[in-house]
Amino acid sequence: MHIPSIPGYEVHDGPTTLGRLWPTPGGDYPPELWPEAELLRICPEPTGWLTIEEHFHRANDMYGGTHCIIIDAESRDQVLQSGTGWSGQSDIGGVEVWRDGTFSDGLTTNRDDGGELSFFSAVREHHGFVNPTFEITPTFLWYWDAFPSNSGWSYFDSAGRSVELVRVDVSMEKWTVEVSALELRTFLAACGRELLVQKDYTLLTTDKIEPFERVDDNHRTVWSNFDWFATQDEPSSGVTAFSNVMGKYVSYVCGTQ
Repeated sequence: MHIPSIPGYEVHDGPTTLGRLWPTPGGDYPPELWPEAELLRICPEPTGWLTIEEHFHRANDMYGGTHCIIIDAESRDQVLQSGTGWSGQSDIGGVEVWRDGTFSDGLTTNRDDGGELSFFSAVREHHGFVNPTFEITPTFLWYWDAFPSNSGWSYFDSAGRSVELVRVDVSMEKWTVEVSALELRTFLAACGRELLVQKDYTLLTTDKIEPFERVDDNHRTVWSNFDWFATQDEPSSGVTAFSNVMGKYVSYVCGTQ
């Protein structure tokens, strides 16, 4: 007896990711400069664990990072259309007192179009004098009645079992912070907000390569906006070519289509 496989029914097609939606651009650049692995991590409806903060530098291979803030759902289009540069980088996550005496607490900032950007998470480096520290909005921890654990934060479910909520791995040289995606989406649905995930990654090659023309590409969806380019480098740097992918995407709340 043969049972047919029906994509999307008996067989799941897999999650929507930018890696599946963005066709590989044409050009003579080295294929390892196309950031396929990173694009496959970009998903508007994440399950499992979602990286919310990341920083690393592999000398001859890759470096980059991830950072998140919270936005109003109504301002999503304006935030994405504002470009691929990171939003709120100069206003969110740091206290500032302006010359006129205005005090900015770094927790929220208002956009010109009326939308609000809010702090969600950050890793602060303290000028390299002590180990970096990770911070996350207490509202998220309060929502789950979370408590510190060996690896980050956990909470008790309705059956009294301890459930991991946030995983933190931070050192002087690199860090990765992950949050349980379904709990995050439940929180976002309850407060009517969305998570803006911002990424900036550079891939390097030191291999001997044939000359090639610079390649630029952009990909936009209703939930993302990313730029990518690949180009040759100066031979004296030891790197023969590199590429960069930079942009931002929205992690949808529960029920968003």
